[in-house]
Amino acid sequence: PAHVALARRIGASATVLLKNDGDVLPLRGGPATTVALVGACDSTHDVDAAFADWTHGDYYVVGGSGRVLSYDAVSLAAALRARGGAPAVRLAADESLEAALAAAEGADVIMACAGATTTESRDRESLRLDQHDLLVALGAAALPAPLIVVSLAPGAVEAPWAANASAVVNLFLGGQETGNAVADVLLGDVNPSARLPVTFPLSEVGTTAPCDAERCVYDEGVHIGWRALQGRPVAFEFGAGLSYTSFTYAWSAPPVLGADGVVRMSVAVTNAGAVAGADVPQLYLRFPAAARQPPLVLRGFAKTGLLAAGADETVEFALTARDLATYDGGRWRKAVGEFGAVVGASSRDHRLEASFAV
Repeated sequence: PAHVALARRIGASATVLLKNDGDVLPLRGGPATTVALVGACDSTHDVDAAFADWTHGDYYVVGGSGRVLSYDAVSLAAALRARGGAPAVRLAADESLEAALAAAEGADVIMACAGATTTESRDRESLRLDQHDLLVALGAAALPAPLIVVSLAPGAVEAPWAANASAVVNLFLGGQETGNAVADVLLGDVNPSARLPVTFPLSEVGTTAPCDAERCVYDEGVHIGWRALQGRPVAFEFGAGLSYTSFTYAWSAPPVLGADGVVRMSVAVTNAGAVAGADVPQLYLRFPAAARQPPLVLRGFAKTGLLAAGADETVEFALTARDLATYDGGRWRKAVGEFGAVVGASSRDHRLEASFAV
C-alpha cells in the first residue's frame, strides 16, 4: 500500500496543466456535474500481452526492458467512478466522433483522453496521439460544454488541437496509478506543479525526423529539440506548466560573479493567488554571440515547497565555470563577454532578466 500511494503521488506531481481557459479546472459541483468521457479514458493495460511481447507498450507503460507492469492499472474512468463526491461520469460507447457527440449531449464538461505508445528498439511512426483526428474533430464541432483534453503521451506530441480546447492536462506514461493521479489534479486534490521537459510542436515541421538509412548524419549540434524551436510557433513550449494559483518573481540578489568564478543569484518566489501551490522557477542563460549557442539554454531549475497563499520562498542559483563554457573541438572552452541570466516560469515566460560579464 505504501508503494501504491507513492506511485500515485509521483503521478500527480508529474501531471502537467498546460491550458486552463476560464478556470474550467479543477472540476467543481460534485455529483451534480456530469462529465462526458470520450476517447481513451477507459483504456486498459494488457499485462498478458506485455508478458507475451517484451516490446508491447500501452498508454500506461513504455514497451521494452525499462517497463514496470501491474495487473491493477487504473484508468481515468475507473478512478472517477470510484471517487466519492466526484462528478457523474458518462462514458462514450467507443472512440468515434459520433459516440463522443452522443455522450456530450447534456454534459457539463467533455473530457477527451488520448494516448500514444512507444517502445525500445523502434521509432514512433509519428508525433501524433492515436486519437489525434478525434481531438481535431471535437475542436471543430459545436460542443455544448467546455472541452478538456487529457494526454497520456510517451514524449513530445503534435498538438494543433490544443487551440480549440478549454483545458489540457498531460501525463507521460504514469504507470499503475495513472487514473487516480490525473483525477487528483482534475478535482483539485493536488495543485499541479509539473513542467514540460520537451516542446509540444504544432506539427512535425522543424523537428528532427528519425533516420533509417545505413549511415545517418546529424549536424544540428546543440540546436535540436526545444532549442531549435525557439522563436517558432509551438503548441506548448519547453518548461511550460500552469497552477491553480499564481506566482510572482523578484530578484533577492541579481547575478554577481564571485572571486571563485561562480555566478550566484537568488529569486524571491511569492504565491500571489488564493490557494496553496508549488512553483518551478527556471534559469536560462543567454551566451555572448561569439559562442554560437542557441538563444537560450537551460542552466538550472528549482521546485519550491508548498507555499500558502501570500507566502514566499527564496530560490538560489549558481553558475559554475562549466555552465559558462561551450563544448567544441573535443574540449570545454570558456566563453567570454556579456551573458544574460533569464529567470522564468518556462522557456518563453520570462519574468526576470539581468546581465553579467565574464
